[in-house]
Amino acid sequence: MMILANPKEIDGNTLYYVDINFFTPHQETIYRIWTEKSFLTKKYGHLYLNLPVKNCNIKKCKKDLILKNGDLNLFFVVLESCFNGQCTIDEVICDNPELFFITHYDSKSKSLLISHGALFVLTKSDFVKVKWYKSGRLYGTPSKGNTIFHIDGSIEENIEKVRTNKY
Repeated sequence: MMILANPKEIDGNTLYYVDINFFTPHQETIYRIWTEKSFLTKKYGHLYLNLPVKNCNIKKCKKDLILKNGDLNLFFVVLESCFNGQCTIDEVICDNPELFFITHYDSKSKSLLISHGALFVLTKSDFVKVKWYKSGRLYGTPSKGNTIFHIDGSIEENIEKVRTNKY
C-alpha cells in the first residue's frame, strides 16, 4: 500500500509526513507519521510511503509518530468488511507486536462498510498473521479466517470453513 507523503519546510529543512485519516467522521487525522526521506518512494511525481517497511522503528511522541531507521518491520493491516457490517481483528500473531489501532471506514458515509484494522504492527518478524471475523451481510463470503501479511507485500488468505446446520 502506498500513502502520499506531504513535505513541510521547517527552519530551511524539508521534513515529510503522512496523515492517516481514512474517511473518519470529520476527516480528522488519527495519526501523523513523520518520516525520513529514505523511506519514501517517488512515483507519479509525488513521494509515497510504501508499506510494509523494513528496518525501521517508531518513536511515539505526545501527538505524532516518528518513523526512523531501526531493526523492526512495519506492517499496515486492513481487512475488507462486508456490506452493513464490519471486520474485526481477533488476534495478531507475530514476535512481540506493538499495535496502533484505528477504525478504517470503507465508505465516505461511514454506514455501509466498516473495517476495524490495526493501523500498524511493528515487529521483528517477516510476517504478521491476523485472525479475524466478520459481521453483516456476508453474501457467501466467510465469517472468519486468517490472513498472513508478508514483508514483501504479498498477502495469503486462509479461510476457516464454518459448518452450519440449516436442515
